Amino acid sequence: METQYPYANPVLNRFYVFADDLTSTAKADLDNSTAMSDFTATTSCATSMVLPGSGKSGWFMDLNAYGRGEQTVTSAVIVGGFVAFSTNRAIPKSANACAPLGEARGYAVNLLNASGVIGVQPKTCGGDRSGIFAGGGLPPSPVVADVDIDGQVIKIGIGVVNLEGGASAGVQSQQVFNLPPQRRTRVYWRQEGDN
Repeated sequence: METQYPYANPVLNRFYVFADDLTSTAKADLDNSTAMSDFTATTSCATSMVLPGSGKSGWFMDLNAYGRGEQTVTSAVIVGGFVAFSTNRAIPKSANACAPLGEARGYAVNLLNASGVIGVQPKTCGGDRSGIFAGGGLPPSPVVADVDIDGQVIKIGIGVVNLEGGASAGVQSQQVFNLPPQRRTRVYWRQEGDN
């Protein structure tokens, strides 16, 4: 409920993607915008990616685009180059109505530059970042599994926002990643000194 969230001293909630440098023992300041990219503003396919050697330790985005109090409430899952997670935001109750469960929102963003992947093909960048789960409340953590359907293994997600866009349900399942057919070629290897 909105009155129970600490609005007197607003808290800025964020989602972080951090690339740990195993060669360093120095502590990382995740709020340092020189070490971390701030991808709070909408990003696109042209946004520079945070890659190893880019001088950045990762990125963050503020969770305040849809109103104050939005916070991550699930674990995240990475699949097919994007990261999916869910949030909840308290909303005020209406007069003569039960207290609402809050706005449940699912995110699906590019792992390297936080560009949205919802509603675009291929699911890499340039789409919407989030969508609302019907019913509100606390959505389940997104999970990904391989499912055998008629002899073909399909990667599905449950608890992932609808990647096609439109209405989402926390328990819907959908295909989240489709590897295009790979062309196989023969590689010949010869060791030096072989005839």
